[in-house]
Order: sequence, then C-alpha cells, then structure tokens
Amino acid sequence: MAPAIAGDGTQDSMIILLITQAAIASVLVIAVAAIFREKPPSPPSIGAYILEKTRRANKAAKDRSDATNAQVDDAVSGQVGYYYQQVSNQATTAADGMDENNLHSGASSHGMKDEMLKLVKNRDFVILVIAFGLGFGVLQSFVSIINQVIIPMDYSDNDGAIFGMLIIGCGLIGALLFGAISGITKFYRLVLWSCGIASLGSFVWFCVLMMWPKTQSLFIMSCVSCALIGMFATAIVPVALELGEEVTFPCAAEGLANGIMYLTGTAICAICLVIESFIPLRPYPNPSKTPKPGNMQYSLWFCLALLSVAIGLMFLLRGKYRRYEHESARSNNSETMSNHAQIQQ
Repeated sequence: MAPAIAGDGTQDSMIILLITQAAIASVLVIAVAAIFREKPPSPPSIGAYILEKTRRANKAAKDRSDATNAQVDDAVSGQVGYYYQQVSNQATTAADGMDENNLHSGASSHGMKDEMLKLVKNRDFVILVIAFGLGFGVLQSFVSIINQVIIPMDYSDNDGAIFGMLIIGCGLIGALLFGAISGITKFYRLVLWSCGIASLGSFVWFCVLMMWPKTQSLFIMSCVSCALIGMFATAIVPVALELGEEVTFPCAAEGLANGIMYLTGTAICAICLVIESFIPLRPYPNPSKTPKPGNMQYSLWFCLALLSVAIGLMFLLRGKYRRYEHESARSNNSETMSNHAQIQQ
C-alpha cells in the first residue's frame, strides 16, 4: 500500500497514506466493537472452565440456601427460626470459602509446565503447530522477498505494491469468508484442506509465471495468482487457530495454543529468510537484452517445497472437536432440564 500511495515521497501523498491507514484501523475497531460478543459460549481453557464451574456451584448453593431460609421462615417462627437462619448463612459462607480454595488449588494444579506437557503430548496439536508454522512462515517470507523476485523480471515497485495489496485485501476477504463458514458448519478440517490445496495451486501458478519477463498477459495472471494466494493462504490462519482451540480444549490456558502457533510461524519465517539469502539467484532468462541481476526464483521453489510439506501435514489431522462437543452436550443438557421443568409444571 505504501509504495502505491506514497511512492513519490511528497507531503500530500504521505498525508493521504496516513489518513488511509487511520481509516482502515478505525473501520476494524468499529467492526470488532459492533460484531464481537463479550465472551465465547464455552470457556476457552481449564482455568476459565474451573472459574465458571465454581461460580455456578456458588450460585446454586446460594439459591438452595435462600430457598431453605424461605421455607424455615414460613414454618418456624421466633428464636428457633432466627437461629436456624444464622447457622444456614454460616454454612453457606463456609461453602463459598471452600469453593474459592478449590478454585485456587485447581488453578495451581494446571500450571504452565503441566499445560505445556499436555500440549506436547497432543498429537494433533503438534502436527497443527508444524503445519501452521511452515505455512505462516512461508507466506510471510514470500511477502518479504516478492520485490526481489519480480523486479529483475522487468516488473516495477508499483507492480510489487499491487501484488501486496491484492494479497492483503483478498486475504482479509478470504479470512472473513472461510472463517465464517468454518464457524457455522464446524467443518474445520475440510475448510483447512480446501484452502490449503487452493493456496498451493495458486503458489505454483505464481512461481511458473515468474520464470519469464513481464508481459501484459503475464502481469494480469500474476495479479490473479496473488489474489488467490492471499484469499486462500490467509484464510488458513483463523481456521487453524480455531482448530487449535478445538483440539486442545480445555487443557491449555487462554491464548497459549495460539501463541505457540504464532511463535512457531514467526521463527520459521526468520529461518526461511536466512536460508533464502544463501540460495543462488536465477540468471536473467533473456541474455540478448541488457544484462540484469538474477531474481530469487529458486527461493520461490524452496518456499513451495515447504508449503507442500505443510499442506501434506494438514491431512494427518484427525482430532476431535472437543470444544464443539462440550458446547453441544451443554446445550442438550439445558434443553433436557427445560423440558423436564415444563413437564413438572
């Protein structure tokens, strides 16, 4: 975006760039405030699960105590009723203290070390971390080297800006679209596999197009391939993060699984950039013209190999959707209790 808007470096173009960035950030903040709900339907981790369970137990104990006190007040009068009420209140207070102690002991028993060990032993999460890390790292390194790939092939900085805008813009659309589809249908693996295959095919197409110098038709096809890469590769990110929450529920702390996935992807991106700096450049394919420096075509093939490994690992995922099963079971229990109450009435 920056080269396309402020490529000339003038003051007016810089102001337009800053206003554009501020507008995009404002729209995203408003969308988050308007669309996102306060909390998920089920606790995202064991800590939140214990806290919710303890609060429910405290509320149930308080409701039972209030009901008992009301019955005693109606049946017994005088000092006996007053004495029983005091004893009941003391028992409720003691029960609340015990629940609070149980909460702290339960939370301490699920420390970071225990949670990390559980995640390491989770086969599907380990596969997902490796696959996500490779895909995320490849995508980030690809965006980082795209100018070094295209400029030696007679493309310009503005062309690179267009490619980058297509990847980001279509990526936002794809993330919203496929994220919504996976959230509604709960077909996380199917959406992940579909986006993975489509992104791999689009990446192969772009790599092949970069084998020849720029022409008008090649430029148009390159734009289409970048748009498809952005739409499908970026869509993998939210779907994979949701799948990570599903396969680790409820053994991981809030954000721990997603944090590990992001950290792995960033580390692999850095490693890829270092390796790509040592990969030889591909010579300019048309020696009859003025000699030009080689491009990073071989680095693209390296990224393609890593992306192929990542997509292949995705097909090994077979874990259960634990969070979805928990939400379904709780919903069924609530409906059963509601129907039972209606029958009694």
